[in-house]
Formats: sequence, structure tokens, C-alpha cells
Amino acid sequence: MRTYDFAPIAAREFPTVRLLDHPHIWGGVRFCVNVSEKAYSPELEDAMRSRGIEWIHYPVSEEPGEKWLPSLFRALRRMREAHRDWKKIVVHCDGGNNRSKTFIEAFCYVLTQARIADEYKGEMNHLAYNCKIGHLPPLNELEVVLAALRELDDIMIKSCFTLENGLSIDVETTIAESIAAEQLIKDDPDKYQGVEGRLEAIRALMK
Repeated sequence: MRTYDFAPIAAREFPTVRLLDHPHIWGGVRFCVNVSEKAYSPELEDAMRSRGIEWIHYPVSEEPGEKWLPSLFRALRRMREAHRDWKKIVVHCDGGNNRSKTFIEAFCYVLTQARIADEYKGEMNHLAYNCKIGHLPPLNELEVVLAALRELDDIMIKSCFTLENGLSIDVETTIAESIAAEQLIKDDPDKYQGVEGRLEAIRALMK
């Protein structure tokens, strides 16, 4: 299986049971990230399970105006966990040409602070393109958060939130999660309003 240089990870099209047995496509894979809007059928889930492949489903849509940040942050957390165990990872959407490569390019920046050169629709890569069209925040802002996911993901902080009903809640997060939550709020302020919205942004990173 051809993988990227920075990690044992590859972009693929949506799998089938037959493709799972293809050694040059799925050989050795132990962790799979599905960013397609389609969920797996029970038959495909059974096939993945029987081959020892763990999977997660964080769907994103290519429809205009769709926000990818919550799914991206959640996927990056799980991808880092799999990478620590040096598992081979596949990220797939439907055709393996845009969404999957965007997530991999973001993962590369988390690990290396380097950009992958893979021109897409006139932009440096898929990540830059999807930042430009609004699925993700501006690239320079997003890269600050991606760098924090690596450098500040082991430092815990505790925050106290006072709700409108007067109830106080203590929430423990990493500094990286706190920075990521702030970016979620900035990227979609109508969705994450007030104290409750801030809590929802934090919860969105942990689902």
C-alpha cells in the first residue's frame, strides 16, 4: 500500500468488501477514517471487524457553506492516537480525491508543521483550497491551531463556566482543545453563542 512519507497513511475511495482483500490497497490497514457522508453497511462493518480494522465516521459535505472544523478536529485526535501505535491508517471519502486528502494534509501539519505540495484547483493543496472556499478557516489561522494540537495537547487546564441558571460547571481540557474551541466559535459564531455555545464547542471536539 502506497503511503505518504510522513506517516503510514493513505487516501482511498469508499471501500467495498472486495477492496478490503486487495493487498495493494488495504493491506496491513488497522485504522480507518470515513469522512464521506455515507455510513458503512452492516456487511461492510462485519468485513472491517473481521479483518481487524477499527474505524470512525466523521462525515463532511462538499456542499457550499458546510463547516468541516468539528469533524476535522475529532478525526485528528483519533488519527494521532492510531499513529502513536504506528497503525497503518486509511482516510477515505467517496472518490479519495478531496476530503480525504484535506484531512491527511492537516494531519501532516499537526505532526511536522510542513505543508504537502499537491496542487488542487489552482491552490497549493487540498487543505489550502478548502480553506479558501470556506469549508475551513483561513489557512494561516488554521495552521496555528494545528500546530497547537501537537505542542500543547498534553497540558491540562481547568475552566469554570457559569450558566444562565446560575449553575457553575468545571471543565478540564488541554490547552490545544481550548484553542481549537475558540477557533470553532470564531468560524461559526451563530452556532456557538454565549456560555452554552462555548461548552458546546468543547463538547464538539470530544464526540
